[in-house]
Amino acid sequence: MERIFSRLTVYFENPFWVGVYERECGDAYEVCKITFGTEPKDYEVYDFLLKSYPRLLFGLRRPRRRFLKKSGTRNGCREKSAGSFARPEWEQRRSRHCSRPGKK
Repeated sequence: MERIFSRLTVYFENPFWVGVYERECGDAYEVCKITFGTEPKDYEVYDFLLKSYPRLLFGLRRPRRRFLKKSGTRNGCREKSAGSFARPEWEQRRSRHCSRPGKK
């Protein structure tokens, strides 16, 4: 039996409220962007998903990216030194790995 994970993130992107709906099924990862006008209430978001889920247009199915911990850490340190623009969570994760004693 395959597990299906889904997550909806709602945030403010001037001038609209935007929702990013992500779902993972097996090795497939899909994303859909939903644009709301004004700030949606919880019950409005839930109602929207119930009524319009079949009409949501997800991006192309792509396999989940898997990486080895050592090479991922090494690449993260390189990107950090190159001044990449990434999400704040990834920047924190990279800084934790790159700030160990004895690391360059």
